[in-house]
Amino acid sequence: MRAFPETCRGSLSAVEERLHFVHRNKLTEWWYTFFNDVYRRNAADLPALSSLPADFSPHYRTSICYCPMSRARLEPFLIERKLAMVDGKGGFFHSGLLDHIYFYLDEIMFEGTSKGIPIHLGISLGMVKLDHLSSLNNQYDGHALHSSGPQS
Repeated sequence: MRAFPETCRGSLSAVEERLHFVHRNKLTEWWYTFFNDVYRRNAADLPALSSLPADFSPHYRTSICYCPMSRARLEPFLIERKLAMVDGKGGFFHSGLLDHIYFYLDEIMFEGTSKGIPIHLGISLGMVKLDHLSSLNNQYDGHALHSSGPQS
């Protein structure tokens, strides 16, 4: 055990670098977690992920997990790797998913400033957080909006 730090110096250094990157700020935490999860859950089923480990596997420094980028850079990156379509209507990363990703990142980056995209419900002047909308969606799951009349 005493020799462990010396014999595994490279691996421990890589883990330390990964943790340092991931915990830089909320945006890098979210970006790493999202793309790490996408790779781990889908690499076996999506050849576009498994055939390009240097681009997607968190075991590579060149992975997208460690490269937060603007949507203008991410879309061509994904299209080139056949994970998104030019029209945004197909592929694993369709325009709806990308909208959600960047809407959430916008909320992280600009929280507490006037630069964020405000979300309001009805005539309320107060801003609603994206996480709160997601929890409301899970809570009601559309049942309240689609009821077929009074319940007995």
